[in-house]
Amino acid sequence: MMKALTRLGAAAALLLAPSALAQTAVTPSALWSRVQKIMHQHTLLPGSRRYQPGSRTADYYTIDGVNSAALNAVRKAGSVEKTVRYPTGSILIKENFAKNKKLINVTVMIKLDKFDKSDRNWLMANYSPNGVPLAFGKVKPCIQCHEVV
Repeated sequence: MMKALTRLGAAAALLLAPSALAQTAVTPSALWSRVQKIMHQHTLLPGSRRYQPGSRTADYYTIDGVNSAALNAVRKAGSVEKTVRYPTGSILIKENFAKNKKLINVTVMIKLDKFDKSDRNWLMANYSPNGVPLAFGKVKPCIQCHEVV
């Protein structure tokens, strides 16, 4: 796993402390299994579309998926921009693709109960296309870019 983390760079290798992880009962493999089911269902985040332009140079195209908890929160609010708070259990998925539409990696956010109040209880994860965890937990580069409620 260290080789995979090294490839992402030192900034992305900030992993969750084992004591905090034990409180969540979410493991990288268990979360990946949930992500696979959501990706298989093709439930898109409202307002997004398949292979939409990415928001960074690292992801030329993206597909933004959600589970039912996140989907219901966005629908209730009327849009992603109007969503004030996601409920515990919400999962947001971003499949990141290269210009040739080859999957590069999958980034995931799951809102947990009492996980990390300073980051609104979001656990962040980054996986290779085949599910190898590259970063998991309190991932500083993810936290710095997101102000999700």
